[in-house]
Amino acid sequence: MKRRYRQVKNLDGSNSMVEIIAQPRQAIHEVMQDTIEPFMSPVTGEMIESRQQLHKHMKENNLANTADFTEHWKVKAHERSEMSKGNFDRPARLEEIKKSIYRLEHGYKDHPDVNRDIRELDR
Repeated sequence: MKRRYRQVKNLDGSNSMVEIIAQPRQAIHEVMQDTIEPFMSPVTGEMIESRQQLHKHMKENNLANTADFTEHWKVKAHERSEMSKGNFDRPARLEEIKKSIYRLEHGYKDHPDVNRDIRELDR
């Protein structure tokens, strides 16, 4: 095994080399992921006791972890603050509002005629 040394200043002002003794390192997965406390799923009622089980449960039930959306929430918060200051594309915003009203009035239909019908509303 390769030896490593560090230079240390002595009390008399001279320098000397001291060997650095390597200590065993933890495996990276032990450092990165701690264990989770067992809990009961509010969706299915089953006990979740490991990260693997949690991952499987979330995939099977089409769930997402809120921690996955922290950047999304920051971006949306910034967009809301800009919008409240009046910094937004007014014509695009009006177009989105018209589309939303149309969809509400017509039972949330996502249909290709939506854009044509909205253009007719603009006249």
